[in-house]
Amino acid sequence: VRVTAVRNDMQNFQAVYVKSSTPDAINRLDWNAVEEYIRLWMEHVELAVKVVYATERYLCSLVFKDCIDYKEWVSCFAEIVQHGNMAIFLQVGEAVILSNSKPEKLFKLLDMMQVLDRLKQNMDEVFEGEACREIRMKIQAFREHLVLGAYTTLCEFEKRLG
Repeated sequence: VRVTAVRNDMQNFQAVYVKSSTPDAINRLDWNAVEEYIRLWMEHVELAVKVVYATERYLCSLVFKDCIDYKEWVSCFAEIVQHGNMAIFLQVGEAVILSNSKPEKLFKLLDMMQVLDRLKQNMDEVFEGEACREIRMKIQAFREHLVLGAYTTLCEFEKRLG
């Protein structure tokens, strides 16, 4: 039941992403649309982590803490996260990273990094436990790819100037 509720919550956030979650789709958008897309992504990632998933983790702890041990209820929460489409945020972020390099894109990638940095403590708390290890690893891999994308964009900008 909770998986369905979280999936519905996440789909409300992600309606805009479904159409444009590939680099090619993003490349077809004008820059103002891309900026808005990234702005919404940043807002939605923050809401998903701080509200949707934090609340679900709290609910799991309340419901299960007296009847099953910590590892088991965290495992239930991890399943909710997996089926709640958190991965779509990473997919959308990857599409932005892999889209055409433009000088303006560097600033948006840096904005995305700033949001993830600001959410790091929240994500560490919400996705704590061995059962959530996979999502933490995916988030870390995305962060690393984001840094590389910013660096690549900066290098391409430098080549255009030189």
